[in-house]
Amino acid sequence: MTGYTIDELVDADLHALLHHHDSNARTANIGCALSRGWCQNTALRDHQDSFVSRNGQTFPVVCNARTVQGAATQNDTVLEVRDVTAEHRAAREVAESQALFRQLAETIPQLAVMAQADGAVIWFNQRWFDYTGSTLEEAAGWGWARAHDPAVLPEVMETWQASPETVTPFSTVAPLRGADGTYSPFLIRMKPFRDESGALVRWFGTCTDVSEERALTEELRRREMGMAPALCDLFEGAIERVFATGEIQRIEFSDDAPAGPADFVGHLTPEYGADGEVECVFGVARDYTAERVATMALDERTAAMRTIMDREVFAMTRLVDDLLDISRINLGKL
Repeated sequence: MTGYTIDELVDADLHALLHHHDSNARTANIGCALSRGWCQNTALRDHQDSFVSRNGQTFPVVCNARTVQGAATQNDTVLEVRDVTAEHRAAREVAESQALFRQLAETIPQLAVMAQADGAVIWFNQRWFDYTGSTLEEAAGWGWARAHDPAVLPEVMETWQASPETVTPFSTVAPLRGADGTYSPFLIRMKPFRDESGALVRWFGTCTDVSEERALTEELRRREMGMAPALCDLFEGAIERVFATGEIQRIEFSDDAPAGPADFVGHLTPEYGADGEVECVFGVARDYTAERVATMALDERTAAMRTIMDREVFAMTRLVDDLLDISRINLGKL
């Protein structure tokens, strides 16, 4: 540790030999705790200091000093010195690693979080606070749940609370409320971190805004289906109602056909699985343009006939009224 032999240290002034300079090469014997402990039999515990080796290099040490009963009129001092260079180096590396992590976490575009092994969140990057408008005190622990849509929060909580038990990565897409009160879809991923023994110690996760990706995917899907956005919304709404109610849904819509614009009528029917739940939806649609045109024509003819009949009924009523008036005149009642 020091580079000296035992013979060179025996009966030597250890303070002058090993401790005559501090880490900045300044004289350090004035007020030196080691000197007091050595000369005044003062106990020291976990005293941090620095020694100088034979080659002139300074290295950090931790010292412990205690007195022991020696000769009848003298107490001796036992000095324990431990080189903590490796520990200091490890501490610096940890500090550098933590600083690098913080820099990285604050640079990435995602909302970043860190949680304890039980799932309680203990750290957020600044982007989380900027987006949600919350504070660390409000979001720490399980307070982050307030940023979730209440409609899907129970499902998110159930899945997340099961992750620490299974120690499996957590991934879901859920809406998060921004500071302005609007919700945006986020891809939420949490990854477990283990210590050297394999025990779960932390969770680290990110929340990525996928609003643009979802909009782009929806647009591509609609283009592939060849449907207008309003028509896609009509079908999606009907399909959702089938899954929610288990009832057949009837829809009417207009779309382009080879012969030109056409009117269609469709029926979406639930298909049930072995568990009795709706498993999928079967849909059919047919062109009823001709029927609709015929119905409209029939309605027009019916309306025309009704108009003629109404006019004839009115004329007949007037004629009857006139005849009644003539009869009254002949009878002398008018």
